[in-house]
This record gives sequence, C-alpha cells and structure tokens, in this order.
Amino acid sequence: HFDALRERLGLTAQQLADSCSVRRVHPSFRVVALAQPPSPTDRWLSSDLLPLFAWHELPPIGEGEMADWLAALCPALQPAAREALLCIADALDTSVPGGDALDSYSGAPPGGLSLSPRQLKRVARRAAA
Repeated sequence: HFDALRERLGLTAQQLADSCSVRRVHPSFRVVALAQPPSPTDRWLSSDLLPLFAWHELPPIGEGEMADWLAALCPALQPAAREALLCIADALDTSVPGGDALDSYSGAPPGGLSLSPRQLKRVARRAAA
C-alpha cells in the first residue's frame, strides 16, 4: 500500500515521511492487544466488528501459575514474601462482593479492587530489592 500511495502522489519515501508523516511499515508488523472478553452486560465489541479480529481466548491464570511466574520473574523475592503478596492480591479481590480469587490475575472485576499481573510484578521487584 505504501508504494501505491507513493506512486499515486508522485513523492519519494522521504518526501512522504516529511510532508504527511507516512512511513513504510515492515511487512511482518502486527498489533497485539489484550482485553477482557465481552460479557452479556458489557458488549464493547459488536458482532459486526468481531470477525475483523483474529482472537484467542486464554484461560484464567491459576494461583499456582501466578506463584511460579513471580518466582521466575523475581528470583530474589523470598518465598514467604511471594506468598504474602499473593494473599494480599486474593484478599483485595475477595473483599468485593462477587469477586473471584482468580480474577485478580486475569483482570479486575467490574468495580472491584485487584492487583494486575503488572502490578504484582512491580511490587515483587520492589520487595526483592
């Protein structure tokens, strides 16, 4: 598409980049996005748009898997501290009515408190330092 646009406008690649901020993208370039699946009450992705995306549904991360993940990312974190961190994440999630302990690892429940995997990793790295 880039070459067709460049030829149609009669511009060089540098002129196209300077004047229109359009640049060639590597043919292997892909965009990856993560999201919670649509629910019956929150249909953020319509049935018209859904076929436009290639998507894969991943199972929720279990508590044991999260502990193994934290151990691999933060080997300096003591096992007792890792277990305490996972207990805090579980307590935050179950403090909300309807919260599920595993939801804290896959994303925050609607209106609830939780620690995302990114937040757990950040806390674990600071605790290990």
